[in-house]
Amino acid sequence: MKIAREIARTVKKLQFENINLGRKIGIGADGTPTEYIDKITEDIAIKYVKKSNLAVNILSEEA
Repeated sequence: MKIAREIARTVKKLQFENINLGRKIGIGADGTPTEYIDKITEDIAIKYVKKSNLAVNILSEEA
């Protein structure tokens, strides 16, 4: 849960710094549009998980 809180805090800060978070930047693996906020959040989550050295698999909707 600690990692989830850290990810949420980091993403929340971005909401106030970047007005383009809702713009479409591509199409996800499921065929739906990927918004900038989706990609940034995924990147942040992957970074925190790698930093934690947890042995987990990540299933990505955006890849």
